[in-house]
Amino acid sequence: MIDVAVLSAFVGSVVLFLSTPGPVTVMVVNNSVKQGFLAGFATIIGTNIASLMLIGASFLVLYGVFQVSEYLLTYLTLFGSLYLLYFAIQIIKDSFNAKPLSLDVADKSNQPLMNYVTQGFLVGISNPKDVLFFVAFFPLFFNVDKNINIAMMVLTLTWVALDYGILSLYSMMFAKIKRQSFIAWVGRLSGIMLAIIALIGLYQTISILF
Repeated sequence: MIDVAVLSAFVGSVVLFLSTPGPVTVMVVNNSVKQGFLAGFATIIGTNIASLMLIGASFLVLYGVFQVSEYLLTYLTLFGSLYLLYFAIQIIKDSFNAKPLSLDVADKSNQPLMNYVTQGFLVGISNPKDVLFFVAFFPLFFNVDKNINIAMMVLTLTWVALDYGILSLYSMMFAKIKRQSFIAWVGRLSGIMLAIIALIGLYQTISILF
């Protein structure tokens, strides 16, 4: 029997998690405003694949297949933060070097959609916020059902539905923007936000390690 109270708490936590600015949300918004909805949705697919892998890791920890060391998580956060910082710098550089875009959405995206899937996956799998959420916080809701297999299925399906739903809404809203100056500023702000998140992660991990 599904525990409605636990499930409601999980839904509320996921909605808050996805709604607050983070690397994944920023990346989806940036790609959507610059390249259109399809690019944003492809990014969501990549980030969701990464999240499902992290969910799988949390299940393996629960079953005792392996244990997650605190130092391992710290080093993952460190390398993830370094990658996000590199990515943030690239976004900021691109926002200043971008050429004027056509108002035709069909002309916006010249990259294969798979590139955005890969990009989303790399940001999702290196995102310290996601790693800590799935490995440390996600297991707190496994008591949503007495049968652990049903609990895993319910939590995973709920996550996937909310993840695609909320991020797709962001993508649709920002994909409608066609004003070049606004697109450039969104890119700069996205890069700055990613850089801040990355620097906070670096500061926290360096403080722990050294």
